[in-house]
Amino acid sequence: MWRSLKNPEPLSHVFSLTLTVLEAKTTEKSKIVYGEVKTEPKPIVSIQLFDPKGKRRAIAQAEVSEDGSYKAENVYRFSREDPFGVWTLKVYQAGLTYEAKIKLGKVTVKPPTQKPVKVPPQKPQVPAKPTIKPPVKVSTSLTISVSPGKVELGKTVKVSGFISPPVANAKIVLTYKKAGEVKVTRTVISGLDGSFTDEFKPDAGGRWTVTASWEGSEKYKGSESSEIEFEVISKKCLIATATYGSEVAEEVQFLRGFREKIAYSTFAGVNFMDVFNTWYYSFSPYVAETIRVYEPLKNVMKTVLYPLLGILHLSTATYNLLGFNSELGIVMAGLVASSLIGLVYFTPPTTLILLALKRRIGKPLPKPSRLWFLVVGWFGALILIVLAEFLASPTLMKASTGSFVVLTIALTTGFTALKILNLKSV
Repeated sequence: MWRSLKNPEPLSHVFSLTLTVLEAKTTEKSKIVYGEVKTEPKPIVSIQLFDPKGKRRAIAQAEVSEDGSYKAENVYRFSREDPFGVWTLKVYQAGLTYEAKIKLGKVTVKPPTQKPVKVPPQKPQVPAKPTIKPPVKVSTSLTISVSPGKVELGKTVKVSGFISPPVANAKIVLTYKKAGEVKVTRTVISGLDGSFTDEFKPDAGGRWTVTASWEGSEKYKGSESSEIEFEVISKKCLIATATYGSEVAEEVQFLRGFREKIAYSTFAGVNFMDVFNTWYYSFSPYVAETIRVYEPLKNVMKTVLYPLLGILHLSTATYNLLGFNSELGIVMAGLVASSLIGLVYFTPPTTLILLALKRRIGKPLPKPSRLWFLVVGWFGALILIVLAEFLASPTLMKASTGSFVVLTIALTTGFTALKILNLKSV
């Protein structure tokens, strides 16, 4: 409610006044005055606004509420024509006056100061390479077979296999084991049809197993075959076992070791042992049985076998001395053994037989030089051994090594016996 009173009369009683003036922002056009009167309720307060020159610009009244507060709206609306400076707002009530100063001026709104933000240098992002899934590999399987299922020690077994689907030039690893222990691994290459073969010579008797495996390739997955068994039969030293009473006797183990570790480790030795075994096992079972039945024969046979053990020890040393070439070593070991066997076992009885023959016929015996034909045969056998090695011919090796041993024993025996008898007749 507005009224135009140039000289409003103050109210007639005492009161206390609290006045709040809200200053207008640049965009505001009016003032709102809030106040609170602490007095016994009276109905009216008078509000007047003066410009910087003291000229009254507005007058208004406000009713006092029961709690002593009042409110007057739209007291004055400022315009661009109003002068800048300090304006005065006066409130009258019961003889009291309260003034509030209002400063009107231009308001410069400064833009907010922004501090420069340091952006750390960023590494250029390399575009991620597209994920290429590896191609799905084709599964494979390996199958193998062993022939024969039983083989004599010193002989070879043939392992045949096939990789399915067929993979050419695949590296197949064959693992041979004896009693679960890895003995040897061999690598073979598959053919165009995926097949492969290997020939293996076991170095000990007993049950063996073989498996085939391959690692796979970019296109195919690796695989492993099932385990295949085969048996290696080691022939016993029948006469020595019967003589010494046990297969684990030191003498028997040495004889077996010479056969398996030295003779069977070479091409020439394997083929000679085939010939020797055919001869030896043709009579040894009967001799061994006789020794077991007649206990006194054991001591006799121990005496007979004692020089043989010494001869084979010397042959072993010869083989080891020529270990740089095992084939040469076994031939020289055979030469030493054959010569000494002829000298120890065959020369004494041959000398006695020739002596008896000389006395019977009453004529002198031929000179050792008459044994030249044996020398020719001996050199012929030696040449055939070399040829058999070159041709890798088992048949030729069996014939040549057998002849070589027999001729060596014959030459040693005949030459020594004739030399002894001719010396006695001088």
